[in-house]
Amino acid sequence: MIVNDRYRFVFVHIPKAAGTSLRTALGALDGNSTKGVAETKHETSTEFLDSYTARTGEAPDQVKAYQFLCFTRHPVERFASLHRYLIKTHRHVYPQVPMSLNHFAELVSEGVEWTQHIRSIRPQHLYVEGIASPWIGHVETLEADFARLCTDLGVSLSLGHRNATTKEASGPTFTMSPRKLLGHLKRARRKAKYVAEDLSPESRRLLETYYAKDFDKFDYQTSS
Repeated sequence: MIVNDRYRFVFVHIPKAAGTSLRTALGALDGNSTKGVAETKHETSTEFLDSYTARTGEAPDQVKAYQFLCFTRHPVERFASLHRYLIKTHRHVYPQVPMSLNHFAELVSEGVEWTQHIRSIRPQHLYVEGIASPWIGHVETLEADFARLCTDLGVSLSLGHRNATTKEASGPTFTMSPRKLLGHLKRARRKAKYVAEDLSPESRRLLETYYAKDFDKFDYQTSS
């Protein structure tokens, strides 16, 4: 999450929705503040506002008046991207995640308890729940929507493409500590075992039901 006092906005970072690129671009602006911002970068608007007074000793009235903004992604595509990310880079954190994308979709749609502890699985609408008129951009039209955002804010910024998977692809460097090098090699082995799998029509329907509010709120089309 980014709070900017000069341009009066709060950027809500929805996981697996170009957030790293957007944070890098918006983070270059003057006026960014860490006041009231949690350590986690994937906090919802409600969590942020509810915790603001405890963190700062101040009422959140001023920041509530800022423009809350976020970028969303097609729910099914976002889910597939999340599964790939968890398998390739976070299997040591979530060893229960199955290699099969379809099996993972079944577990999540059934509400299996351990899946609900993965913050990135949460529906996207929860990140701006309670915000009357959030500014919404879409990953599918990222460049155009980011240009629109810059116009609305009255700033000039460039948008690069950054993510953990891309950076990993460059391979280990000789400046890595032995611990980091070992971690890189383990991730490389996990990545080598990953085999992309297409979603079955049934799994897609399960995800469309699970993320039904996202489809409705952010104007995405289901397969049916």
